[in-house]
Amino acid sequence: MADKLRFGIIGCGRVSPKHVEALVNNFSKAELVALCDLQEEKAHELKHRYAEQLETKGFDVLEITTYTDYLQMLSRPDIDVVSIATYSGTHARIALDAMQAGKHVIVEKPMALSTVDAQQMIDVAKTTGRKLTVCHQNRFNPPVRKLREAL
Repeated sequence: MADKLRFGIIGCGRVSPKHVEALVNNFSKAELVALCDLQEEKAHELKHRYAEQLETKGFDVLEITTYTDYLQMLSRPDIDVVSIATYSGTHARIALDAMQAGKHVIVEKPMALSTVDAQQMIDVAKTTGRKLTVCHQNRFNPPVRKLREAL
């Protein structure tokens, strides 16, 4: 594996800027190389947001390729990890395709819309040796933290 993990993000809507922020904040270990959204302009907007954030920290941005077809993006051998930030009903299919393409997967919540799909994702992670994790960033929101403290 390279010095840095190379990421692709599938789904460039409302939650994807949080994934970009995490990559910017961990630039010494991870970099964004590909973005995919059915609406190409969303991928381009997120690409520029990432570049602007990196530049404010004094980092140079490498080439980021945008896609409208996630399967085309998954065919790239240089992507190590895929973040899935699409609408919920697509999480399972995209995650399965990503792991079968040799990628580790970070998927937004909910993991899947059924326990059958979730179990299939877990099974494929085990058989392919890929890591699968579900993002749950709300645990850091101030109201959630306050509730934990109260409990």
